[in-house]
Amino acid sequence: MSAGNNGKSVAEEFREYAEILLDRDSEFDGDPSGDPPLLASDYRRALYAVLALAPQLERTRTGPVSDGEAEAYRLGGAAMIDRMHIAIGEAWAPRRLAAREHRRHIGRPGRPEITDEPDEGS
Repeated sequence: MSAGNNGKSVAEEFREYAEILLDRDSEFDGDPSGDPPLLASDYRRALYAVLALAPQLERTRTGPVSDGEAEAYRLGGAAMIDRMHIAIGEAWAPRRLAAREHRRHIGRPGRPEITDEPDEGS
C-alpha cells in the first residue's frame, strides 16, 4: 500500500478522516447547530461498503508466491473481514438495539464509547 505525502498509508489517511467525521458527528449530537456532518444515509452507505468486502489477493512481493502462501494470505484477509462484520453485528446486537432508551452515545473506542445501561430488572 502506498504512502501519502505525510508518510501515512492511504488506509491510515482514510481511517483518520473517518474518525474525524465520526467525532464531529458525535459532537453535533451534543450541540446540534447547522447541518450534521453525517446523515443516516452516509452511515448506511459506509456500512454497506464494509459488508460488501471480500478478500482479494494483492501482490505484495515481486517473487513467485506458492499456492499455500496465496491461500494463507487470502484466509488472513478473510479473517480480518469477518472480524469487521462481527464487530458491526455486535454493535447492532438485538439486546443493544432493544435497550435504546437506556443507551447514551459518548464517543468512539479509545475514548468512552456507547454504553448500554442495564435495566433495573437485568
